[in-house]
Amino acid sequence: MNICRKRSLVSIGTHDLDTVQAPFTYSARVPEKIKFVPLNKTQEYDAVELFKLYESDAHLKRFLDIIRDKPVYPLVTDSNDVVLSLPPIINSNHSKITLDTKNVLIEITATDLTKANIVLNVITTMFSVYCDDKYAVEPVDIVYPNGEVQTTPDFTPRVFEVDSDYVNRLIGVDLNSSEILGYLDKAGLKGTLGKHPLAPNADSITMQGSEPIKGELISVEVPPTRADIIHSCDIIEDIAISFGYNKIPRAMIELATVGKPLPLNKLGRLIRHELAYSGFIEVLPLSLCSHDELFKMLQRKDGGNEAVVLANPMTIEYQVCRTLLLPGVLKTIRENKGIALPFKVFEVGDVVLKDSTKERMARNEKRLCVAYSNKSAKFELVQGILDRVMAMLNVSNYFLRPIDDEQNDCEGGGMYLPKRGAHIVYNDNVVLGSIGILHPNVLGNFSLEYPVSTFEINIEPFV
Repeated sequence: MNICRKRSLVSIGTHDLDTVQAPFTYSARVPEKIKFVPLNKTQEYDAVELFKLYESDAHLKRFLDIIRDKPVYPLVTDSNDVVLSLPPIINSNHSKITLDTKNVLIEITATDLTKANIVLNVITTMFSVYCDDKYAVEPVDIVYPNGEVQTTPDFTPRVFEVDSDYVNRLIGVDLNSSEILGYLDKAGLKGTLGKHPLAPNADSITMQGSEPIKGELISVEVPPTRADIIHSCDIIEDIAISFGYNKIPRAMIELATVGKPLPLNKLGRLIRHELAYSGFIEVLPLSLCSHDELFKMLQRKDGGNEAVVLANPMTIEYQVCRTLLLPGVLKTIRENKGIALPFKVFEVGDVVLKDSTKERMARNEKRLCVAYSNKSAKFELVQGILDRVMAMLNVSNYFLRPIDDEQNDCEGGGMYLPKRGAHIVYNDNVVLGSIGILHPNVLGNFSLEYPVSTFEINIEPFV
């Protein structure tokens, strides 16, 4: 499940406990003052020399950038100031595990406490299988600077509650409570009838969405190795797996309904057909993009009230939910330079916008983006496509309102050429979007060689 994200969130160190002396200290020092013999080396290096050494190491060089530019580096030392590790890069050779190791110290460093505890529980339980005293794990007290003490690992089982009636209805079987307990045991989960002392409260997040108990209440203890179980539905899935998916009887759905597309999706399909008839090709870019692609490369300012930002993006290419379709369309043109001109492309898709009036503080908005690229901009062609779409929608009360220089002059010129951009206004006061010829700086930012005329509108008002 890659919870460590290539050491950027969690790193793991294992040490021969008999070679070091407790207590251990997790601190930070300037690179020049960190000196030790790294794992499987015989020479002592300071941290600066160590980074130069591992720049040519095929395995470790990819982790160097995690802390390279930091003023101080993290360090784990024992009571004698012997270095155990420089997380998340390398352990010390002094405490490495050998065939003669009898006692193992497991060290987890992380930027997130929940992930640290999950990894610690999984690693310690796996190691404990091979102990002389099987499953024996000795706890460690972590003392924080404020005096708070936390004992780890914490193997207290998490308890979930499931309803036997709900289990049967969700899977589509007819099992009694004893059979359900047997399938739970088969899945490595301990189930008991009735209320468990460690059961969560009714207002707990793990109980959200749970239905009232109609059958028998079954309490399920989840072992520390199963961090993937976060809701009672995960418990029921394990019961279904133990029972066997192929053994679940087939049945017709009890409620007969007639399916039909949502009005907004039907409108989107009609617009797609109309643009395809006009010779344009539909593209399907990703719904995530980088912050720069959405603002800096389009010469737009980020006011902080538009884009939904991901908390832990995997790469800089996927930092925010797009608020415009245009960046994805331009990237599609960029990646298909080998195709003969002109480029006539469009996308009908959702953007995500911040909205404090909504429960989730954000909302989706269905939009249409059309782009034309050739040796000349041919703005009139894109405007003609806009007129054709409006005529197809039987909309006549719209007009173009020029974007003045003050609106367009942000971060070096704005998205459109001066006096070559306009707002598309509907019903005198509803701004649907904008149309124009892209600024040369924008073309350069996306590595495009030819002019691009484009428009993007919100199609939801026409439903």
